[in-house]
Amino acid sequence: MQNLIILLCFLIPASGAMRLNIGGAITPGEILLLLLTPFLFKRMRQIAQLRPAKQILMLLAIYLLSNIISDIYRHTPPIDFLRGWSRSLMMGFGFLALGALIGSNEYRILAFILGGTLSNMFADFFGEMRVGIEHSSTTLYKFVFGVPISTFAFILYGWFGSVFWGLPRIAPYFSGALAFLMNSRSLAGITIMAALVQGLFKKQFSISDALKTSNIAKYISVAAGIGAIYIFYVTAAPAGWLGPEAKAKFESQKGSAVGAKFSLTSGRHELAFSWPKIEQSPIIGWGSWAKDPVYVFERCLLMGGSVPQARYVSRVNGGLIPTHSHFFGAWLESGILGAVFWGVMMIKALSIVFTGKLNIMKRLSPVLTFIFMIFLWDVLFSPFGGERRLWNGFLLWLFVLIPLIAARANSLGYNKLTPESAGPMENKPVILAS
Repeated sequence: MQNLIILLCFLIPASGAMRLNIGGAITPGEILLLLLTPFLFKRMRQIAQLRPAKQILMLLAIYLLSNIISDIYRHTPPIDFLRGWSRSLMMGFGFLALGALIGSNEYRILAFILGGTLSNMFADFFGEMRVGIEHSSTTLYKFVFGVPISTFAFILYGWFGSVFWGLPRIAPYFSGALAFLMNSRSLAGITIMAALVQGLFKKQFSISDALKTSNIAKYISVAAGIGAIYIFYVTAAPAGWLGPEAKAKFESQKGSAVGAKFSLTSGRHELAFSWPKIEQSPIIGWGSWAKDPVYVFERCLLMGGSVPQARYVSRVNGGLIPTHSHFFGAWLESGILGAVFWGVMMIKALSIVFTGKLNIMKRLSPVLTFIFMIFLWDVLFSPFGGERRLWNGFLLWLFVLIPLIAARANSLGYNKLTPESAGPMENKPVILAS
């Protein structure tokens, strides 16, 4: 039975990049999790009664309500508002159902992480990769192999970091360097930063201790690490050290950036489309899958695009306003309360990572640091939808689980993640059930 549950924890996210159209796009994993609901319902109800889970569910309900109000006010077409509402509902369902299925069992958590990071490989195998991607070595690395390679490097760090003279601890740095060479800039930066953070924040401390000199030094080191990665890239890419493709990409984005200087958002022009619309209606937003072909056309021209480019961009998905961000996408569609939800989730992730709480997860700590750093990037620079509905639901469960395990370990004087030490809490046996 235990092996079957671990297999389910792998298969549910592994099918995340595949799509089935049943009156709308849904993944096989979502269908499978829905079928398991009768067996998980009791535990889901118990999770929903936990104080930290209630806080997340309340914020998610406010997010959904603001989305509904915006859609009603903006007269959003049914096909769009149903997709918008179901996106939040599926994430909330995934939060409760995956929490009930996974509990605190490290093998189930690891199986889910592996399934999620390998999903694009399976989708590519079955011929369901993103339309229009040219299967060059760099695009295959960026969209198919890069994240799994970095993930396995962090798993190697966590499981075997103390053997072979500690050599597995440097595996993430090698995978980060490989990502740079394969022109996957964001993955390279995330991987190297996660490895640096994992090495710095080895002990748990409270938020009140964050201003201690030793902890301030760690934050300064993180900032210095970000600066070093940035300086390395802006030096190495134009010099051709990372290959001709990286050099061409850098020069192209440098020329198209505001003021012809490279910046973090040089390749993220979506913010230049979404922010002016957000400013026009920051409170209520523009509704699910907000579209304005005329605005997109004019904005594209204003940003220096040609007329054919502007026509193409304004026709994509009926004039969908580009956002490419959880945070700014929610603000554009649902108003300020949508942005508040993702802002709070970012704060939760930051507080867990940068107070050392992840170390309570023992062998899982390095790989969890990596996926939390990916989440922080996604909130700012990746769209919300598709396979991220269940993946983000899984992360919401970790935002509940990890602080509870850390609090229990502190109160009882141990911090081992085992069924005996991590489960179950008084009057709440579902929280850490293995």
